[in-house]
Amino acid sequence: MRLAHLVSRLIVPLLALAALAQAAPAGAQANYPSKPILLVVPFAAGGPTDILGRVLAADLGPRLGQTIVVENKAGATGSIGQDFVSKAAPDGHTLVMITNTSSNNYHLMHRTIDFYKDFSMIGQIYSTYIVVAVNPAAQGMADVRTLTQLVAYAKANPGAVNYTSSGTGSLGHLAIEKVKSTFGIQMEHINYKGQGPATNDVLAGRLPMISATYTLLPLIKSGKLRAIAIGTPKRAAVLPDTPTFLEQGVTGLIAGTWVGLAAPPGTPKPIIDRLTRELQAGLAKPETAEKVKGAVGNEPEYAPPAEFAAFATRDWDYWGKVIREAGIKGE
Repeated sequence: MRLAHLVSRLIVPLLALAALAQAAPAGAQANYPSKPILLVVPFAAGGPTDILGRVLAADLGPRLGQTIVVENKAGATGSIGQDFVSKAAPDGHTLVMITNTSSNNYHLMHRTIDFYKDFSMIGQIYSTYIVVAVNPAAQGMADVRTLTQLVAYAKANPGAVNYTSSGTGSLGHLAIEKVKSTFGIQMEHINYKGQGPATNDVLAGRLPMISATYTLLPLIKSGKLRAIAIGTPKRAAVLPDTPTFLEQGVTGLIAGTWVGLAAPPGTPKPIIDRLTRELQAGLAKPETAEKVKGAVGNEPEYAPPAEFAAFATRDWDYWGKVIREAGIKGE
């Protein structure tokens, strides 16, 4: 009896402590957020991702009842900022703007990592897609109006078609490498320090082709460039007569730069759910959507956590394979 009484006296306090330990996280989640939130932008101030982050901070802060402080942790194509957040406390008070521009850098640097296990996804914010355009006045391009016609010309004239993009390892670069491997054609990527100089040389006819983002649209609309393929899942309203890569026989090639919001791994679901609701509600507001469009050039393209995570993982695997097969390395 004495032994049973002693055991009872020991077990009761232990059970009470266990109950308190379980209640503390639940209470912390119920009171979330309990302090200002740090939103890490893994790029320099003034760029589109930075501007977008500040738009979201201004909208989400009042909704959450806390200040959201935007901090730029630039370097290594976004890897420094993302690494920082992946190791932060999973309490919802440190968030990050996450992009495939950054995640592809891990492939380019040949780092072994299962990237999207390092984050709790909150939601996708927008995508902007790749457009391949030729200068109709450049040699051999007068009659090239589709990717199929470009491939035919490149096969008939090996080594005659070089192209450029916004830089080595960019989605524009990787998309054409996938086209090359699909059709067995030769085209050399000419790298520039920025999309501006690259575009200028295409306009001058020094190069026949560029593969880049929707920033090319004004030049396409004016007739200075001709779009021959687009990286959207289906034809885009902005270029309804331009066939997609998929239509033209490039399996699985949906080529776009996307940005989303994420938290450290292991962030409790109630916190993620709260952030997801507020993010979606904010992006649905016409005034916020207009500010997003002003920051990145197109409308928000929201996706919830599970859908976003699945898409991001597919994107990660797809571009990793393209990079490995083409032997592309980061600079």
